[in-house]
Amino acid sequence: MAGTFLLAYAASMLFIAAQVPGDGLPAGEVTLDDVLAAWQQREDEARTVQVEWMELQVTPIAGVQMPDAESQARLEAQGDMVKRSRNVMLLDGRRVRLTEDPSGESVDQNRQLIVFDGILGKGLIYRTVLDYPEGAISENQAPNRNLAKYIPLLVAFRLQDEHMRPFDASEYVLTDERVEIDDRACRVVEAREAPGPRGTGQVRKLYIDPGQDFVIRRMERVRDGVVRSRVDFSWAGDPSFGSLPTGWRLVSVKPDGSISSSIEGDVVDCQLDPPVSDADFQLEFPVGTRYFDSRDGTRRMLIVQAPNQPREFFPAEIQRGATQEDLLSTPPGQARLELNNTSSSTTWLVIGMNVLVLSVIGAWLGVRYLRGGRSTAPM
Repeated sequence: MAGTFLLAYAASMLFIAAQVPGDGLPAGEVTLDDVLAAWQQREDEARTVQVEWMELQVTPIAGVQMPDAESQARLEAQGDMVKRSRNVMLLDGRRVRLTEDPSGESVDQNRQLIVFDGILGKGLIYRTVLDYPEGAISENQAPNRNLAKYIPLLVAFRLQDEHMRPFDASEYVLTDERVEIDDRACRVVEAREAPGPRGTGQVRKLYIDPGQDFVIRRMERVRDGVVRSRVDFSWAGDPSFGSLPTGWRLVSVKPDGSISSSIEGDVVDCQLDPPVSDADFQLEFPVGTRYFDSRDGTRRMLIVQAPNQPREFFPAEIQRGATQEDLLSTPPGQARLELNNTSSSTTWLVIGMNVLVLSVIGAWLGVRYLRGGRSTAPM
Protein backbone atom coordinates (compact mmCIF):
# COMPACT_ATOMS: atom_id res chain seq x y z
CA MET A 1 0.00 0.00 0.00
CA ALA A 2 2.80 2.37 0.95
CA GLY A 3 4.67 1.47 -2.24
CA THR A 4 1.57 2.27 -4.30
CA PHE A 5 1.28 5.65 -2.61
CA LEU A 6 4.92 6.45 -3.36
CA LEU A 7 4.56 5.50 -7.02
CA ALA A 8 1.43 7.59 -7.40
CA TYR A 9 3.01 10.54 -5.69
CA ALA A 10 6.18 10.20 -7.73
CA ALA A 11 4.08 10.42 -10.87
CA SER A 12 2.39 13.57 -9.58
CA MET A 13 5.75 15.12 -8.73
CA LEU A 14 7.05 14.47 -12.21
CA PHE A 15 3.84 15.66 -13.84
CA ILE A 16 4.44 19.28 -12.91
CA ALA A 17 3.13 20.22 -16.32
CA ALA A 18 -0.35 19.53 -14.95
CA GLN A 19 0.02 22.76 -12.97
CA VAL A 20 -0.22 24.98 -16.04
CA PRO A 21 -1.98 28.27 -15.46
CA GLY A 22 -5.70 27.67 -15.89
CA ASP A 23 -7.63 29.74 -18.39
CA GLY A 24 -10.65 31.53 -17.02
CA LEU A 25 -9.34 31.85 -13.44
CA PRO A 26 -10.88 34.74 -11.54
CA ALA A 27 -9.09 37.94 -12.48
CA GLY A 28 -9.79 39.74 -9.21
CA GLU A 29 -7.01 42.10 -8.18
CA VAL A 30 -4.81 40.59 -5.49
CA THR A 31 -1.86 42.47 -4.04
CA LEU A 32 1.03 41.26 -1.95
CA ASP A 33 -0.18 43.52 0.86
CA ASP A 34 -3.50 41.65 0.85
CA VAL A 35 -1.69 38.34 1.20
CA LEU A 36 0.67 39.46 3.98
CA ALA A 37 -2.16 41.12 5.88
CA ALA A 38 -4.23 37.92 5.76
CA TRP A 39 -1.29 35.86 6.99
CA GLN A 40 -0.64 38.30 9.82
CA GLN A 41 -4.30 38.28 10.84
CA ARG A 42 -4.26 34.48 10.92
CA GLU A 43 -1.16 34.52 13.11
CA ASP A 44 -2.63 37.13 15.46
CA GLU A 45 -5.89 35.22 15.85
CA ALA A 46 -4.14 31.89 16.39
CA ARG A 47 -1.58 32.96 18.98
CA THR A 48 -2.46 29.85 20.94
CA VAL A 49 -3.39 26.71 19.04
CA GLN A 50 -3.05 22.98 19.66
CA VAL A 51 -3.14 20.41 16.88
CA GLU A 52 -3.22 16.63 17.20
CA TRP A 53 -2.57 14.48 14.16
CA MET A 54 -1.73 10.96 13.08
CA GLU A 55 1.31 10.70 10.86
CA LEU A 56 2.46 8.13 8.33
CA GLN A 57 6.05 8.42 7.16
CA VAL A 58 7.25 6.19 4.33
CA THR A 59 10.88 5.78 3.28
CA PRO A 60 11.90 3.55 0.36
CA ILE A 61 14.17 0.81 1.65
CA ALA A 62 16.77 1.14 -1.12
CA GLY A 63 20.08 1.57 0.68
CA VAL A 64 18.55 1.30 4.16
CA GLN A 65 20.31 -1.13 6.50
CA MET A 66 18.71 -2.30 9.74
CA PRO A 67 20.83 -3.24 12.79
CA ASP A 68 19.92 -6.94 12.74
CA ALA A 69 18.86 -9.58 10.24
CA GLU A 70 15.36 -9.99 11.70
CA SER A 71 14.60 -6.26 11.39
CA GLN A 72 16.04 -6.21 7.88
CA ALA A 73 13.87 -9.14 6.82
CA ARG A 74 10.76 -7.51 8.28
CA LEU A 75 11.60 -4.25 6.51
CA GLU A 76 12.14 -5.91 3.14
CA ALA A 77 8.95 -7.95 3.54
CA GLN A 78 6.80 -4.83 3.81
CA GLY A 79 8.48 -3.12 0.85
CA ASP A 80 9.11 0.23 2.54
CA MET A 81 10.19 1.52 5.93
CA VAL A 82 6.96 2.75 7.53
CA LYS A 83 6.72 4.88 10.63
CA ARG A 84 3.38 5.67 12.25
CA SER A 85 3.05 8.12 15.10
CA ARG A 86 0.62 10.22 17.12
CA ASN A 87 1.71 13.83 17.44
CA VAL A 88 0.55 16.86 19.39
CA MET A 89 1.89 20.37 18.84
CA LEU A 90 1.04 23.30 21.10
CA LEU A 91 1.88 26.81 19.86
CA ASP A 92 1.64 29.82 22.17
CA GLY A 93 3.19 32.84 20.49
CA ARG A 94 6.76 31.69 19.90
CA ARG A 95 6.55 28.97 22.50
CA VAL A 96 6.36 25.40 21.23
CA ARG A 97 5.66 21.99 22.67
CA LEU A 98 5.77 18.91 20.43
CA THR A 99 5.28 15.30 21.46
CA GLU A 100 5.63 12.23 19.26
CA ASP A 101 4.61 8.73 20.27
CA PRO A 102 4.78 5.62 18.07
CA SER A 103 1.48 4.19 16.94
CA GLY A 104 0.65 0.66 15.87
CA GLU A 105 3.04 -1.40 13.77
CA SER A 106 5.95 0.95 13.21
CA VAL A 107 9.60 0.23 12.42
CA ASP A 108 10.56 3.27 14.49
CA GLN A 109 9.32 3.01 18.10
CA ASN A 110 11.23 6.07 19.32
CA ARG A 111 9.45 8.69 21.43
CA GLN A 112 10.37 12.34 21.62
CA LEU A 113 9.44 15.59 23.34
CA ILE A 114 10.55 19.06 22.21
CA VAL A 115 9.87 22.35 24.00
CA PHE A 116 10.81 25.98 23.38
CA ASP A 117 9.94 28.65 25.94
CA GLY A 118 10.83 31.57 23.71
CA ILE A 119 14.44 31.65 24.92
CA LEU A 120 15.62 28.10 25.51
CA GLY A 121 14.93 25.06 23.36
CA LYS A 122 15.17 21.50 24.69
CA GLY A 123 14.68 18.14 23.05
CA LEU A 124 14.44 14.67 24.58
CA ILE A 125 14.27 11.39 22.68
CA TYR A 126 13.95 7.80 23.86
CA ARG A 127 15.52 5.44 21.33
CA THR A 128 14.70 1.76 21.52
CA VAL A 129 18.30 0.84 20.67
CA LEU A 130 19.72 2.71 23.70
CA ASP A 131 19.28 2.14 27.42
CA TYR A 132 19.36 5.87 28.17
CA PRO A 133 17.54 8.93 26.79
CA GLU A 134 19.29 11.55 24.65
CA GLY A 135 18.74 15.29 24.66
CA ALA A 136 19.83 18.65 23.32
CA ILE A 137 19.72 22.28 24.46
CA SER A 138 19.88 25.34 22.19
CA GLU A 139 19.34 29.02 22.82
CA ASN A 140 17.33 31.78 21.13
CA GLN A 141 15.72 29.53 18.54
CA ALA A 142 12.86 27.13 18.20
CA PRO A 143 14.37 23.64 18.29
CA ASN A 144 15.08 22.50 14.75
CA ARG A 145 12.52 24.59 12.90
CA ASN A 146 13.28 22.54 9.76
CA LEU A 147 12.05 19.34 11.34
CA ALA A 148 9.63 17.84 8.83
CA LYS A 149 6.90 17.58 11.48
CA TYR A 150 7.00 21.31 12.11
CA ILE A 151 6.75 22.48 8.54
CA PRO A 152 2.99 22.16 7.83
CA LEU A 153 1.83 23.77 11.07
CA LEU A 154 4.40 26.55 11.09
CA VAL A 155 3.42 27.33 7.51
CA ALA A 156 -0.25 27.31 8.53
CA PHE A 157 0.06 29.48 11.64
CA ARG A 158 3.48 31.21 11.82
CA LEU A 159 4.37 32.20 8.26
CA GLN A 160 4.92 35.87 9.13
CA ASP A 161 7.24 35.23 12.07
CA GLU A 162 10.80 35.18 10.77
CA HIS A 163 11.93 33.31 13.88
CA MET A 164 9.34 30.57 13.49
CA ARG A 165 8.68 29.98 9.79
CA PRO A 166 10.53 26.93 8.47
CA PHE A 167 12.64 28.77 5.88
CA ASP A 168 14.64 31.95 5.40
CA ALA A 169 13.14 34.69 3.27
CA SER A 170 14.41 38.21 2.69
CA GLU A 171 11.40 39.08 0.58
CA TYR A 172 8.10 37.83 -0.79
CA VAL A 173 7.17 38.34 -4.43
CA LEU A 174 3.66 37.93 -5.83
CA THR A 175 4.19 36.48 -9.30
CA ASP A 176 1.89 36.50 -12.34
CA GLU A 177 1.64 32.71 -12.24
CA ARG A 178 -1.89 31.35 -11.85
CA VAL A 179 -2.51 27.69 -11.05
CA GLU A 180 -5.58 25.57 -10.41
CA ILE A 181 -5.25 23.09 -7.55
CA ASP A 182 -8.19 20.89 -6.58
CA ASP A 183 -10.49 23.13 -8.61
CA ARG A 184 -9.29 26.17 -6.66
CA ALA A 185 -7.87 29.19 -8.46
CA CYS A 186 -4.50 29.93 -6.86
CA ARG A 187 -1.82 32.58 -7.15
CA VAL A 188 1.88 32.02 -6.50
CA VAL A 189 4.00 33.91 -3.98
CA GLU A 190 7.75 33.28 -4.01
CA ALA A 191 9.76 33.49 -0.80
CA ARG A 192 13.30 34.36 -1.79
CA GLU A 193 16.47 34.11 0.26
CA ALA A 194 18.86 36.99 0.73
CA PRO A 195 21.89 36.71 -1.58
CA GLY A 196 25.22 35.96 0.02
CA PRO A 197 27.66 33.17 0.89
CA ARG A 198 25.16 31.49 3.21
CA GLY A 199 22.41 31.42 0.61
CA THR A 200 21.41 28.06 -0.82
CA GLY A 201 19.88 29.36 -4.03
CA GLN A 202 16.52 27.90 -3.01
CA VAL A 203 13.11 29.45 -3.62
CA ARG A 204 9.87 28.55 -1.84
CA LYS A 205 6.79 28.73 -4.02
CA LEU A 206 3.62 29.26 -2.01
CA TYR A 207 0.37 28.56 -3.87
CA ILE A 208 -2.24 30.72 -2.15
CA ASP A 209 -6.02 30.53 -2.41
CA PRO A 210 -7.47 34.08 -2.55
CA GLY A 211 -10.97 32.63 -2.34
CA GLN A 212 -10.35 31.00 1.07
CA ASP A 213 -8.53 33.36 3.43
CA PHE A 214 -5.33 33.23 1.33
CA VAL A 215 -4.52 29.81 2.80
CA ILE A 216 -1.61 27.92 1.26
CA ARG A 217 -2.73 25.01 -0.90
CA ARG A 218 0.79 23.94 -1.80
CA MET A 219 4.37 24.80 -0.93
CA GLU A 220 7.34 23.77 -3.09
CA ARG A 221 11.04 24.02 -2.42
CA VAL A 222 12.77 24.67 -5.73
CA ARG A 223 16.51 24.59 -6.34
CA ASP A 224 18.14 25.16 -9.71
CA GLY A 225 14.71 24.96 -11.28
CA VAL A 226 13.98 21.50 -9.84
CA VAL A 227 11.26 20.79 -7.26
CA ARG A 228 13.04 19.19 -4.28
CA SER A 229 10.08 18.92 -1.92
CA ARG A 230 6.38 19.64 -1.94
CA VAL A 231 3.66 19.95 0.69
CA ASP A 232 -0.01 19.76 -0.29
CA PHE A 233 -2.49 21.07 2.30
CA SER A 234 -6.18 20.41 2.83
CA TRP A 235 -8.40 22.86 4.71
CA ALA A 236 -11.88 23.06 6.21
CA GLY A 237 -13.92 26.10 7.10
CA ASP A 238 -14.32 27.02 10.76
CA PRO A 239 -17.18 29.37 11.73
CA SER A 240 -15.17 31.13 14.43
CA PHE A 241 -11.79 31.33 12.74
CA GLY A 242 -12.02 30.91 8.99
CA SER A 243 -9.98 27.94 7.77
CA LEU A 244 -8.16 25.26 9.73
CA PRO A 245 -5.84 22.56 8.32
CA THR A 246 -7.26 19.05 8.10
CA GLY A 247 -4.18 17.32 6.69
CA TRP A 248 -1.11 17.47 4.47
CA ARG A 249 1.24 15.40 2.34
CA LEU A 250 4.94 16.18 2.21
CA VAL A 251 7.25 14.54 -0.32
CA SER A 252 11.03 15.01 -0.45
CA VAL A 253 12.97 14.26 -3.63
CA LYS A 254 16.63 13.33 -4.09
CA PRO A 255 18.84 15.07 -6.69
CA ASP A 256 18.34 12.11 -9.03
CA GLY A 257 14.56 12.60 -8.92
CA SER A 258 13.74 9.59 -6.73
CA ILE A 259 11.65 10.00 -3.60
CA SER A 260 13.63 10.02 -0.37
CA SER A 261 10.60 10.11 1.96
CA SER A 262 6.95 11.01 2.21
CA ILE A 263 4.95 12.19 5.21
CA GLU A 264 1.18 12.20 5.41
CA GLY A 265 -0.57 13.96 8.30
CA ASP A 266 -4.23 13.51 9.19
CA VAL A 267 -5.50 16.08 11.72
CA VAL A 268 -7.53 14.52 14.54
CA ASP A 269 -8.20 17.66 16.58
CA CYS A 270 -7.46 21.38 16.29
CA GLN A 271 -8.17 23.72 19.21
CA LEU A 272 -7.89 27.49 19.30
CA ASP A 273 -7.05 29.14 22.62
CA PRO A 274 -6.60 25.95 24.67
CA PRO A 275 -5.52 26.40 28.31
CA VAL A 276 -1.73 26.71 28.67
CA SER A 277 0.79 27.24 31.46
CA ASP A 278 4.51 27.95 31.65
CA ALA A 279 5.04 24.34 32.73
CA ASP A 280 3.91 23.18 29.27
CA PHE A 281 7.11 24.64 27.80
CA GLN A 282 9.58 23.46 30.41
CA LEU A 283 11.55 20.22 30.43
CA GLU A 284 13.88 18.73 33.00
CA PHE A 285 16.05 15.92 31.70
CA PRO A 286 15.66 12.72 33.74
CA VAL A 287 18.63 11.13 35.48
CA GLY A 288 20.81 9.27 33.01
CA THR A 289 20.09 11.54 30.04
CA ARG A 290 23.07 12.26 27.81
CA TYR A 291 22.70 15.55 25.99
CA PHE A 292 24.45 18.24 23.96
CA ASP A 293 24.46 21.83 25.23
CA SER A 294 25.08 24.38 22.45
CA ARG A 295 24.35 27.55 24.40
CA ASP A 296 27.93 28.85 24.51
CA GLY A 297 28.59 28.24 20.82
CA THR A 298 30.17 24.83 21.44
CA ARG A 299 28.67 21.37 21.80
CA ARG A 300 29.40 20.26 25.34
CA MET A 301 28.45 16.68 26.21
CA LEU A 302 26.77 16.20 29.56
CA ILE A 303 24.97 13.52 31.53
CA VAL A 304 22.45 14.05 34.32
CA GLN A 305 23.94 12.36 37.41
CA ALA A 306 21.16 13.46 39.77
CA PRO A 307 18.14 15.79 39.47
CA ASN A 308 19.44 19.16 38.19
CA GLN A 309 23.03 17.94 38.53
CA PRO A 310 24.64 17.57 35.09
CA ARG A 311 28.18 16.29 34.71
CA GLU A 312 30.28 16.99 31.62
CA PHE A 313 31.89 14.01 29.96
CA PHE A 314 34.56 13.78 27.27
CA PRO A 315 35.40 11.66 24.22
CA ALA A 316 38.47 10.29 26.00
CA GLU A 317 36.23 8.69 28.62
CA ILE A 318 34.16 6.97 25.96
CA GLN A 319 37.36 5.84 24.22
CA ARG A 320 38.47 4.27 27.50
CA GLY A 321 35.28 2.20 27.45
CA ALA A 322 33.30 4.15 30.05
CA THR A 323 29.82 2.74 30.58
CA GLN A 324 26.65 4.58 31.55
CA GLU A 325 27.23 3.55 35.17
CA ASP A 326 30.82 4.83 35.02
CA LEU A 327 29.67 8.26 33.82
CA LEU A 328 27.00 8.42 36.51
CA SER A 329 29.32 7.53 39.37
CA THR A 330 32.53 9.47 38.66
CA PRO A 331 33.59 13.14 38.48
CA PRO A 332 34.10 14.79 35.06
CA GLY A 333 36.94 13.23 33.09
CA GLN A 334 37.56 10.46 35.64
CA ALA A 335 35.60 7.55 34.18
CA ARG A 336 37.87 4.54 33.65
CA LEU A 337 40.86 6.73 34.43
CA GLU A 338 42.23 4.05 36.77
CA LEU A 339 42.82 1.88 33.72
CA ASN A 340 45.12 4.51 32.30
CA ASN A 341 46.82 4.94 35.68
CA THR A 342 47.28 1.18 36.05
CA SER A 343 48.59 0.96 32.53
CA SER A 344 50.90 3.91 33.14
CA SER A 345 52.19 2.42 36.42
CA THR A 346 52.78 -0.92 34.77
CA THR A 347 54.67 0.80 31.96
CA TRP A 348 56.95 2.63 34.38
CA LEU A 349 57.50 -0.56 36.38
CA VAL A 350 58.56 -2.41 33.25
CA ILE A 351 60.86 0.47 32.29
CA GLY A 352 62.34 0.51 35.81
CA MET A 353 62.94 -3.25 35.77
CA ASN A 354 64.61 -3.00 32.38
CA VAL A 355 66.84 -0.18 33.57
CA LEU A 356 67.76 -2.20 36.66
CA VAL A 357 68.56 -5.30 34.62
CA LEU A 358 70.62 -3.28 32.16
CA SER A 359 72.47 -1.65 35.06
CA VAL A 360 73.30 -5.02 36.61
CA ILE A 361 74.47 -6.38 33.24
CA GLY A 362 76.50 -3.24 32.66
CA ALA A 363 78.14 -3.49 36.08
CA TRP A 364 78.94 -7.16 35.57
CA LEU A 365 80.50 -6.48 32.17
CA GLY A 366 82.47 -3.62 33.68
CA VAL A 367 83.87 -5.81 36.44
CA ARG A 368 84.89 -8.48 33.95
CA TYR A 369 86.53 -5.88 31.77
CA LEU A 370 88.54 -4.49 34.69
CA ARG A 371 89.59 -7.93 35.83
CA GLY A 372 90.57 -8.88 32.34
CA GLY A 373 92.58 -5.68 32.06
CA ARG A 374 94.59 -6.41 35.23
CA SER A 375 95.41 -9.97 34.17
CA THR A 376 96.94 -8.83 30.91
CA ALA A 377 98.86 -5.83 32.25
CA PRO A 378 102.73 -5.96 31.95
CA MET A 379 104.55 -7.12 35.11
